[in-house]
Amino acid sequence: MLLPGGANYNKIGGTCKHHGPGGDGGCATPDNNHWATANVIDTMTSIANVWASQFPNEPRLSINDISLPLGGGFDAFDGQWEADLVPGRGHETHREGMDVDVRTAFPNYRTGVNIRDAQGNLILDERGRPVGNERFNRICRARGVGPHIHGTAGTRSEHYHLDF
Repeated sequence: MLLPGGANYNKIGGTCKHHGPGGDGGCATPDNNHWATANVIDTMTSIANVWASQFPNEPRLSINDISLPLGGGFDAFDGQWEADLVPGRGHETHREGMDVDVRTAFPNYRTGVNIRDAQGNLILDERGRPVGNERFNRICRARGVGPHIHGTAGTRSEHYHLDF
């Protein structure tokens, strides 16, 4: 199923080689990167609604890649759709509509979920890895979803990866 538009989240992502809303240069036509199972859609909508209800002054969630319309691997990097079936390429776990990428918030770049404390410092675990926003983590875990930070903190690649 295609994730519908929602009052408490934005659908983002897409390039000329990887179609989705907000594609570079206006060349991205269909929304091909927000397909999921019915359970994932219901749960993601619930997470977004609870986030907006509990934290009305925070940005809306920005939902990026989930899955393709018919599943399979897709490559957000160079348009070689089958390349993401190679382990470590980045999206091999998105093949069945059971994983969701949610962008984190960077100053002047994107909205989403801020993973920094009030002083602007990354919140790190005992191994020095970004923990993320504990309020957002609790909302996800209460719905059986495992939130993890992927990518390099403070860069375009930084995002939440939600495991359903």
